[in-house]
Amino acid sequence: MHIDTKAFTASTKNRAWEELRSRPLWPAVRDHGAQENGWSGSRLLSGKSGTGVRGERMKFAKIVFGVAGIWGLLVIAPLYVLFDAIGKKDPPAITHPGFYYGFVGCALAWQIAFLVIARDPLRFRPMMIPSMVEKFTYGPMIAILVMQGRTNARDLVFAATDTLLGILFVAAWMATKGEVISNQ
Repeated sequence: MHIDTKAFTASTKNRAWEELRSRPLWPAVRDHGAQENGWSGSRLLSGKSGTGVRGERMKFAKIVFGVAGIWGLLVIAPLYVLFDAIGKKDPPAITHPGFYYGFVGCALAWQIAFLVIARDPLRFRPMMIPSMVEKFTYGPMIAILVMQGRTNARDLVFAATDTLLGILFVAAWMATKGEVISNQ
C-alpha cells in the first residue's frame, strides 16, 4: 500500500488552516441580557457601537481615545522638526538628542496605540491600563519640576491636558467594565 505523503501533508495543512481560520480571533462578548437587547459580541468586537446604554459606553471610550490619539499626534509629531527651536526658545539647548528623539518616538507610538484602542475599546481594554500610566506619570512630574524651578510654568498646560486625558481614560475603563470577553 502506497501513501502519497505530499498529498497527505498538503491536505493536513489545509484542514488545520481552515480550522484556524474558522475560529474567531476574539471570543464572543457576554453580558447579562445582551442577546435579549439585540447585542451580539461580533457586533461589538467589529467596532460597531450600536444603540442603548452599552453602545453609549463604547462610544464614549471610542471618542476619548480617538481624541487623545489625534491630539497627541498633533502635539508630538512636530517635535521631530523642533529640536533646535526648543533649545533657543527654552534654554538650555538639548544636549542628548538620543533621549529627545527616543521620547518623541515612544510618545508618538502611544498616540497610535490610543487610536487603535479607539477603534475597538472592548477588544483592547487591557491596553487602557498602561495608557493611564502613560498619562498619569507626566502631569505630576511636570508639576514637581515647576515647583522646583527646573522647568517652565508653560509646560503645565500640557501636564494638565495629559492629566485630564488620564482621568477620561479611567472613566472609559470604568464605562467598559461590565463588558467581558469569554471563551464561548
